[in-house]
Amino acid sequence: MTGPLLCVGGCRGFAAGDGIILRRSWPYVAEPGESGVMPFKSVLRALGALAGFAHGWRLQGPHLPHGIRRRPHPEPPSPETWADEYGTVERPDGGRLAWTATGTGGPVFLMVHGVTLGGHLWRRQVADLSRDCLVVTVDQRGHGVSDPWDGPHGISHLGADIAAVIESLGLEDVVVVGHSLGGIATAQFLVDHPELRDERVAGAVFLSSTATARLASALAGPVAALVRPVETVGLAVIPRMVPAVVEAAVAPARRGALVTRLAYGAGVREDDLRYTHAQVSGVRGDTLRRVFGSLGSFHLLDRLADVPTPALVMCGDRDLITPRFLSRRLHAALADSTYVEVRGGGHMLMHETPEYVVDNLRCFAESVLPDVWRTRPAIAAAG
Repeated sequence: MTGPLLCVGGCRGFAAGDGIILRRSWPYVAEPGESGVMPFKSVLRALGALAGFAHGWRLQGPHLPHGIRRRPHPEPPSPETWADEYGTVERPDGGRLAWTATGTGGPVFLMVHGVTLGGHLWRRQVADLSRDCLVVTVDQRGHGVSDPWDGPHGISHLGADIAAVIESLGLEDVVVVGHSLGGIATAQFLVDHPELRDERVAGAVFLSSTATARLASALAGPVAALVRPVETVGLAVIPRMVPAVVEAAVAPARRGALVTRLAYGAGVREDDLRYTHAQVSGVRGDTLRRVFGSLGSFHLLDRLADVPTPALVMCGDRDLITPRFLSRRLHAALADSTYVEVRGGGHMLMHETPEYVVDNLRCFAESVLPDVWRTRPAIAAAG
């Protein structure tokens, strides 16, 4: 559950020590007598986070310029305008996954975005890391410029998509970086594809993510016993019901505005707001229904202890979409993990603190691949 100390001082995103909240020890480790799960007082914080999710436009989030609320920004630029190479990977169960590759030398970063977003989400990390690394982005099924997907969107399928991209492109010395749903898919990949993982993957990074949809797994004692029955019913109904209700009752532009305000903590650029709003507003309703419908059964906390891959877990202390206790629980479940918590950070750390995210990615990659600075590998798949 412990890993190397990363970027405590001298990171460009913050003054030394300002961007990290040190709790108990570094990395976060349960103290003697602690169960490693969320105590009762933290339940109140979690309920507060849920209330914040329901009324997030009042509690946090940037002001959205008037034009953004009513008129979504145009789609992100096509891959040929910002990537060195791009193409698709055929999947047997539905369509083609779009990928881009940028940069030369060094380790390979495979960037996997969250729900409603796309590979262009990582544009600042791509621009920085590609100076001495190969950066590959992938648009998850039904997202970005990947094909609209009529097939399944189960989490196991998303994990298999990561495996397919690694195999099809012939990637080695890979650090998989997953944001939100991308982190969920990354965790599933690590569990479901052990041979490919051990042969090709050097590390995994989880940004604002989780390894469970079950709140009771992060609770202790009688509180967990009370929550579990309600949670069982809720997870069977809510993930399938809410996207349909939202799609029917909330106009896409307003949906985009709400989620955008919930997603950001402190510090955001207007072009990032426009990007996120456009992506959330434009995602297909059937994609949302399939993705959220698959989350009710997602739970990998008990299986991650058998995954030897070094990991970095990063989250913001103001994240209302995946509150920080979920990241802490993920960190505690991993066999070899380092935990970074960003003061004032929301759900979109790659936009809110882009340089700081890059610094931590570099430090982590150097710690797991200290000798990998070589000629860029050839991309095996054709466009």
